Amino acid sequence: MKIEKADPEDLSELLSIFEHAKLFMRRTGNPDQWNDDYPTREIILSDILAGELYKVTEEGTAHAVFMASDRGDAWYDENPESFSGGEGYWVIHRVASDGKIKGVLALALDFVRPKAKAIRMDTYIDNHVMQHALLRNGMVETGRLYSPDGRVYLAFSDGTLLAD
Repeated sequence: MKIEKADPEDLSELLSIFEHAKLFMRRTGNPDQWNDDYPTREIILSDILAGELYKVTEEGTAHAVFMASDRGDAWYDENPESFSGGEGYWVIHRVASDGKIKGVLALALDFVRPKAKAIRMDTYIDNHVMQHALLRNGMVETGRLYSPDGRVYLAFSDGTLLAD
């Protein structure tokens, strides 16, 4: 497997991966986190153009994707009490797979950890699959985030980096 930055010409392949991930979420009791309007083509393209969207390929075919950035997250900055770790953190968002590669979150974390002083993530309260994967991969639940529409997200910080 190989992790590399996504290019604009990868967009249709990546959109297909996100569609597969949305179906998986619905089948596993999380129908509301990613609706038909998220992530949008524009968000994905913006991630690509910022150099922050990574694809996981095997034999030249993308099977998974994640966004990783050292620019932080405005929502996280507005809610610092929900996280551990200080300044200079990385975020990982939009982790998705077509189901052909397992352990995508572990791959993303292993990719970011050498670069980061701290990692922050969140997931929707109904996304039990991601919550389990986060905990299994050394992330620690550190708080809750509330969206303007009242939805609840669980905040996670990297316990392996916090212990250093």
